[in-house]
Amino acid sequence: MVRAIVVLREDYEPSAELARELQEHVKRETAPYKYPRIVDFAPELPKTASGKVQRAVGLGVVPAPGERGLQIVELAARCREFVARQRERRAGLLRSVLRGFDSVVRGRGV
Repeated sequence: MVRAIVVLREDYEPSAELARELQEHVKRETAPYKYPRIVDFAPELPKTASGKVQRAVGLGVVPAPGERGLQIVELAARCREFVARQRERRAGLLRSVLRGFDSVVRGRGV
């Protein structure tokens, strides 16, 4: 997924509207599928002594409105709940199959 981290000039404020404007600009100037799905605003980019941007360093990024971090945590919790429900469902199915098998075996007198 394409993500843009933008350092704004002094006369601009981060906003959802500005993020949408940037996305639309990129769609017009490049292929539409290349536009950044996430636009974050940062006060500055971390750089090495020689002036290169340190991409791997965790940035003090202020996310665009939407609180993606909370969305990810909520999604992880929903996934854990789904897995637990599926385990319980499978265990219930197994118990019912075993009960059915047991009744068939007893019914035949084996």
